[in-house]
Amino acid sequence: MSDKSKNFGLLSLGVALPETRKSVTSIAQEAGYDPDFLQQALELIEKPVATKDDEHPSDLATQAAQKAIDALGISPSEIGLVIYTGLSRDYLPAWNIAIEVIRRLQLPNAMGFELTLGCVGPLLGIQHAKNRGEDGRPPYTLVVTAERWTHTLSKNKETPTAVLGHADGAAACIVGPGSSHVVEFNPYYKVVPEFNDSVMIPAGGTKHPPSQETIDNNMHIKVSKKWDMKGLVSRYVKAYNEVIEESLAKYDKGLADMTLLLTNQVPSLIRHKLIRSLKLSKQMTVNTYPYSGHVGGADTLIGLDQAIRNGQLKKGMTVFVASTFSAFGALAVRSESDSGIAIVEESSFSQKVA
Repeated sequence: MSDKSKNFGLLSLGVALPETRKSVTSIAQEAGYDPDFLQQALELIEKPVATKDDEHPSDLATQAAQKAIDALGISPSEIGLVIYTGLSRDYLPAWNIAIEVIRRLQLPNAMGFELTLGCVGPLLGIQHAKNRGEDGRPPYTLVVTAERWTHTLSKNKETPTAVLGHADGAAACIVGPGSSHVVEFNPYYKVVPEFNDSVMIPAGGTKHPPSQETIDNNMHIKVSKKWDMKGLVSRYVKAYNEVIEESLAKYDKGLADMTLLLTNQVPSLIRHKLIRSLKLSKQMTVNTYPYSGHVGGADTLIGLDQAIRNGQLKKGMTVFVASTFSAFGALAVRSESDSGIAIVEESSFSQKVA
């Protein structure tokens, strides 16, 4: 086990994306959009889509978790906590994906629970891991998130274009003491309550139980009628700006201290507005959207994986990780050394940060 006197941070990453890819042309045809219009609106080329029996949220979460464990090279007995932060589930609670990951990977010393706050969930998980203290369990925490958005997406012309980029997949990170990628300070959050019903799945809860009526009315994921898209985008970008600037100011830092920004992945219109509003260059951001779409909270970990692979993460850099839902969160990670990457297999998307 690692010396607890060392810095706390991110130790390894694992990403699991379904093999099946769906092109933006196919997505447009299904939803009744012109393919050229949709490609221009989203800047999406293709997205991963779960189509197999072993690609449910628990399957994808377990695959990503295993890759993160393999990349770090630790024993399953060294995991003390598993936190699942995705919104998608194989079954409704009380069935628990964190416990399912523990069962499938046979983690004998781990406790598990779920945290849900949309795309901000992984930041909450990392914060909880950082604040664990002595709980009598091994020091490593596995934070894992998975989504199978395409299972709940509407496929008609009423579906907003921004939602058509939602994709399937999972990502995991192991956090704990001894990392060279240090969590510089606790995440900062800003709650925006009016967003709480902006994107929702009406069917499946107690207000609208699954029924023939919910099927006939196509009550899948949608953007609330109370928002026009222009107003939603403007408020979204404004809140993103606020949480980034306020969190930096809280720790006596400014935009000049941020050398790389990782965000949850959104269509081009929103992404470009955000970059312009923060006066950032495109080289200061990571864009995984064209080939991965929006995979919820997994986006930021997928982006960090890509930044390491592309050599964008260098010694002394501060990577700012920001994500959104009804709350907007931001987290800073400082690189203490040039990235050393141990790839278990070229196609595994698993990394150890040395």
